Amino acid sequence: MITQRIMNGLDFREIADLCGISVAQIERIYYHLDDEIHLTNTVAELPQEIRRYH
Repeated sequence: MITQRIMNGLDFREIADLCGISVAQIERIYYHLDDEIHLTNTVAELPQEIRRYH
């Protein structure tokens, strides 16, 4: 449930409020997903000729 919400773009504060847990708990467990999403989005924005090397 939390993973899906992160993948759908909700920020950690919104998820924490919805799930009744702290932002610190989410960051400790799921922070790598946020980094992966940012990296994936960044690579997707690169021109095609550069993207093929990633």
